[in-house]
Amino acid sequence: MVDWDTYLDLYCIFEAGKIDQKSLIHFWIKFFDQHMRGTVPQGEYLRVLELLVRGNTLRDPSATTKLFAEMFQTMMEKAGCLAKDEHRSIINDKLADAFEREAIDIQLLCSALGRQ
Repeated sequence: MVDWDTYLDLYCIFEAGKIDQKSLIHFWIKFFDQHMRGTVPQGEYLRVLELLVRGNTLRDPSATTKLFAEMFQTMMEKAGCLAKDEHRSIINDKLADAFEREAIDIQLLCSALGRQ
């Protein structure tokens, strides 16, 4: 849970573009993988993506918030960021690479964070 002041700081940084690309990529990798294990299981990242877009406006998941999570998962899969097994875990190095080569638009995540 992010307090209001931290939320405003992050929102302003992302909206104003005051963070360099490398730091932004590191932020999102750490966002998904707080313990920096190197991979993030499907159940964890889908929950985090759904919560990210839901924000504090909805108490429960909706069809739209679930769809966002699934669409982002599809983008990661197409960009080669997910393990090719039944776990479909995010592989941090591959996600960072996809952000760097702009196979995945990192601003999509920044925009989702900006929802109130």
